[in-house]
Amino acid sequence: MGLIKQVFIFAKKCFGLVGKDDVGIIKKITPDGVCVYFFRLQKEIFVTDFEDKCLCFDVMKTGIRFDWKICRQCYKLLIIDEFSINQNGIGDRKQTRPLCKVCRKDRNGKEISKKDKEFWEKKRPKDGSLFKCPCGCDKQIIVGVTGKVALDHNHKIGKVRGYVLNTCNTGFGKFDDDPSKMRQAAAYLERFNGELNES
Repeated sequence: MGLIKQVFIFAKKCFGLVGKDDVGIIKKITPDGVCVYFFRLQKEIFVTDFEDKCLCFDVMKTGIRFDWKICRQCYKLLIIDEFSINQNGIGDRKQTRPLCKVCRKDRNGKEISKKDKEFWEKKRPKDGSLFKCPCGCDKQIIVGVTGKVALDHNHKIGKVRGYVLNTCNTGFGKFDDDPSKMRQAAAYLERFNGELNES
């Protein structure tokens, strides 16, 4: 049989490299089995006895309004209770974090020590003061009026890097605090900015 598009599945149990609840997408069906691309593994796995091991689901019926959600990091289909509440959305609807509780704990890594927190709290920019972000974004804010600051730290070892704009701190997190990913993003922007300048 030929290619099938947009049919999502999750693993009902562990087999080979595949873990229980791992999400994948069907790439090809053959008489001998099904070829599935598993997001966590970032590779295609040929699955025999497919119906015994996997179950199809509607990916559009996952997330905030539903009982199930896919973790953005481990790519497992999990019950919504496995995600922490982040904030309240429209109509006071609870919004959950994009990472499950296990992945969030892993990603948060080592926290800032109590001693370091106390030390850096004394250096915290005061509300109403001018603050220029040291990370190179060249943005300046009036603290607590036009923006917020966050105490940035290395999540692997818990070492404080200093205060930066809250938005920059969030941005670092979106790139997993990984300079190589940020360089790739910069190269992407430079490539398209160059195309704009040429036109």
